[in-house]
Amino acid sequence: MKIYPQAQTPRKSSKLKPLTVEDKACNHALSKERSKVENIFAKVKTFKMISTTYRNHRKRFGLRMNLIAGIINHELGFWFRRKSIIYAQTYEIFLIQPSFYIERQQL
Repeated sequence: MKIYPQAQTPRKSSKLKPLTVEDKACNHALSKERSKVENIFAKVKTFKMISTTYRNHRKRFGLRMNLIAGIINHELGFWFRRKSIIYAQTYEIFLIQPSFYIERQQL
């Protein structure tokens, strides 16, 4: 039983049943998506907010995470491209608005 129904895991082979070409293609597509997400987590961890113990006020945690997400999105070029804004809305990534207010995109 899955705890998170939307979670996807790679398909595995056994000695009696090797992976088909379709299973290998599915695993490849899944690994491409997973690597993108893991690279974003690595960028967030460079700010040492998640990788170490957070020692500041709890109520500022969300603000700082939004600022870090805005910096990372800006570095990735999300600021200028419309396609990336649609991508960010799809995957619920935080964006800095042109009015310089930080808010979460509503779907």
